[in-house]
Amino acid sequence: MNGARATLAALTQQRLRALSEAWQRREPSALLAERKQRAPDVFVEPSGPVSSLRDALRLAPSGALIRLAEGVYRERLRFERPVSIEGVGAVRLELEPGSKPNLEGLAVSLRGLEISTSVPWNVSAGVLLFEDCRLEASSTMVVARGSDARVEFWGCGLFAAARAELLEVSGGASLLMADCEAQNSGGGLLQLSAAPSRAMLRRCQFGPARRGFSLNSGADLQASSCTWRQLDEQALTLSSLSQVLLRDCDFERSALLLEEAAAIIDRCRILGDGDFGVTLRARGASLEAEACELRGVGLSVLERAQAQLRGCRLSDSELAVSADLGALLELRDCVFECNQRSLLAQRKAELQVVACRFVGEGRAAVELSDGRSRFEACVWTDTETALRALARARVLVEGCSFENSDGVALELGSGAQLQLRHSRLGPRARSLCLDPKAKFKEEANRFEE
Repeated sequence: MNGARATLAALTQQRLRALSEAWQRREPSALLAERKQRAPDVFVEPSGPVSSLRDALRLAPSGALIRLAEGVYRERLRFERPVSIEGVGAVRLELEPGSKPNLEGLAVSLRGLEISTSVPWNVSAGVLLFEDCRLEASSTMVVARGSDARVEFWGCGLFAAARAELLEVSGGASLLMADCEAQNSGGGLLQLSAAPSRAMLRRCQFGPARRGFSLNSGADLQASSCTWRQLDEQALTLSSLSQVLLRDCDFERSALLLEEAAAIIDRCRILGDGDFGVTLRARGASLEAEACELRGVGLSVLERAQAQLRGCRLSDSELAVSADLGALLELRDCVFECNQRSLLAQRKAELQVVACRFVGEGRAAVELSDGRSRFEACVWTDTETALRALARARVLVEGCSFENSDGVALELGSGAQLQLRHSRLGPRARSLCLDPKAKFKEEANRFEE
């Protein structure tokens, strides 16, 4: 668990520091440097001396602002110098087949435009900025590759029907999005790959789409106040040492799938209808969640993955948390309000549960087998069976309270071992259900009549 926190500390303090500084600027510094040269504006209108954007790009000096009069422009674009393009009124720009909107060492900004394209914008070096634009694409919209490539969207709508990803960022490129909406009815929304590729998102809405975001090979993502909805698959799929930091985000159904990847989520909400909202698989996968809500969905931790939850609320699901195959799980100050089981641990999973509350009418709030578990200062209320230990479970319960009016506090199956210390239970006759082959030790407990 400490290793996961150290890894994610590096994410927030070092690898994203440069991106955080970029958010303080409303426009790319490269564009601002060009504009300081006070290049003359170029005005484009169908009846004027410059009637097409293509001609304006040919005539405009480096750093010029090209202003498009209201209308529809069907263009075959090619960029040879840094420029800014701005729509005056309702302006629609349609990129014709054969367009090569490629940026190699250039800074280009587009503002106040409706843009339609069937070819991707390619950025291998330089800055591509869209502000207050609506973009439509029938294929991948933007491809950014290389450590000197940056793409920014401010107040934009991105809409596609592409089978591939809407955006592709790799090779150390960076992506910034603020106050945007993105949809892709045919495929995914973002593929972010290869360190130090990174993305920062704020106040954005993603979906509907078939797939969400895919991160791999050490890519970094930071998002705040964003929403993922109406996705057929997971909102975020991370693998191969990728990392994500989420704050104040909302998800419908499946939010995260982590495979040898790390995540910190803070004050996030995941709402669903019974599936696992967060899944961790394989050694190296780690999750740290604080003050989050999982409603109608659960958390699955598998194959020696690690998870730590603090101050979280899990409710309205048949199984809130499942730890299996050597998973490591730490729960602190959490509340479970579940219909069936709050916590299931099996096959050498290890648990540490501190100051948690379990409420519900399920058959067993906590069920343990073949692993080590420790419960401290926890409270069970109105559960049919508060804690069930089976097979080779090794359990320590200390300073806990079982407030079941009619249910069983502790049920031990054959081969289970449990130590009960300084805890409060109901009447002994109803509180304990012990198999003859179970091992039960108690110390300084209080059984109330």
